[in-house]
Amino acid sequence: MFTSNIGAQAIAAIFKEGRVPTTDELSAILGKSEGFRPELIGRFVANVDIIPFAPISREAVGKIFDHHLRKEITNGLLKMGITLEITPEARECLLEEGYSELYGARPILGVIRNRLRKPVSRTLVSGGTEQGTLLEIVLGTEGEVQVKKR
Repeated sequence: MFTSNIGAQAIAAIFKEGRVPTTDELSAILGKSEGFRPELIGRFVANVDIIPFAPISREAVGKIFDHHLRKEITNGLLKMGITLEITPEARECLLEEGYSELYGARPILGVIRNRLRKPVSRTLVSGGTEQGTLLEIVLGTEGEVQVKKR
């Protein structure tokens, strides 16, 4: 399986018309792309099924965010007896930053790693976090992520 965002704008425009791009349309979009050399595109079109993906819904992005948050941070904290909660405002801000109508949820993992994991890690190494500690992720006045120990 190979995924790419090449031609994403053109494909998204077709989906916005309420229809699924045809194989001919997808081939034409790839052919106009500067992302691949023509001989490679020829191999794709001749030997591969091209499956376009519709833009992802906001609800799906939230589920992806929650999954990666558990996988990247929450599960590890639970093993240490530490609970993580995130305020709705902080979650919404991070979702907004991690979502692109054109590229979907691809940026979410980077947002979780850079905007959440780093501050949580700093809080852990600063001491004072023991079993039973609650870490609350809040949004500061400047839009920065803050970790509060409770």
